[in-house]
Amino acid sequence: MPTKRPYLWSLPIEIAIDTVNKAVNDGYQEIIITGVNLNQYTPGFSNLVETLLTKTDISLISFGSVPINSIDNKFISLFSRFPSRLSFFLHIPIQSGSDKILKLMHRNYAKKNILEKFSLLKNISPLLVKGGVGDGLSFGTDIIVGFPGETETDFLKTYNLCQKIGFSKIHVFKYSPRPGTIARELYLKSEKISKEIIKQRSEQIRKLCSPASQFV
Repeated sequence: MPTKRPYLWSLPIEIAIDTVNKAVNDGYQEIIITGVNLNQYTPGFSNLVETLLTKTDISLISFGSVPINSIDNKFISLFSRFPSRLSFFLHIPIQSGSDKILKLMHRNYAKKNILEKFSLLKNISPLLVKGGVGDGLSFGTDIIVGFPGETETDFLKTYNLCQKIGFSKIHVFKYSPRPGTIARELYLKSEKISKEIIKQRSEQIRKLCSPASQFV
């Protein structure tokens, strides 16, 4: 909620290096990079990951949640440079597969961007992931159903996109209005979606978490 986070703060990379090195000295073998609005991290998200890989001896770096706009060519290249030190699972929230809904959510990306980033990630050779063990990267995501203005067509765009990508985990959230948010103003003005429809849409998305789902 933007009003609860009135300003952004970025951890200096030097402090991150010192923190990780201390963790390594204390016997830790894995760290998890997490944060709010990582795509706005001042030194650059991929720069942070690269620096921790080159200036610390941490065995494995995992991620809490990776914004779609944080994924750039440098981040993708790190999987071939450090195949055994990066988690093979990435949780990448997309929220919706409808450009209309993404715009109403004020997300600064579109379906085209989502497809482009996942295509690049899917093209990382399985031989590079975990030293050749496994079938390549796997993905999780967050989806909001019942957002104000979401039609059946909008929902189907989300459903089809999730099916196309083939997520192994999907966290489905049913929209609920929160005071002080722009979305609540949209909710008050838009035609209401019944709880039953929202429940059905939620269940349909959850059923997509299947190993058979493929990105083609």
